[in-house]
Amino acid sequence: MRFNIIIRSILNFKKTSEVSAASGVVLDSSSKKEFNENFIKAKSLLELYK
Repeated sequence: MRFNIIIRSILNFKKTSEVSAASGVVLDSSSKKEFNENFIKAKSLLELYK
């Protein structure tokens, strides 16, 4: 079985935008590392707006 997970996205609306970041968590994932990775992903998207 295969499926896709959107790990970075930006949704643009008329006056606002929504940024999201995610990850694929597996059995041996570290919650702290996954959180930090998501933060880095979201931060890189936000840099596009500077």
